[in-house]
Amino acid sequence: MELLEQRDDLKRGREDTDEREDALEELKAVELRHKKLKEELAAYADSDPSALEAMKDATEVAHSAANRWTDNIFTLQQWCSTTFPQAKEQLEHMYKEVGITEDFEYLQ
Repeated sequence: MELLEQRDDLKRGREDTDEREDALEELKAVELRHKKLKEELAAYADSDPSALEAMKDATEVAHSAANRWTDNIFTLQQWCSTTFPQAKEQLEHMYKEVGITEDFEYLQ
């Protein structure tokens, strides 16, 4: 009974009138325009200055991280060569297997 009363209270002011129908159509048109504008804005998100700055910052972080790991690899190579001098050929073979060649260098 209470729910029926609530329903009736909510229906008041929502009678189907021409004015309400026009307002609902206008609302749908505005919502559709808003959706299209959001899609258009998303298409230009790549040109957003703050997004470009964030990508530049992320690139700098990735660059320094790559150089840090390169330094770690060189340090590990030096340690292995110093610790296991008799296994030089095996170490060279292992480096080549994992992709560490003579042209392995820091990023510029």
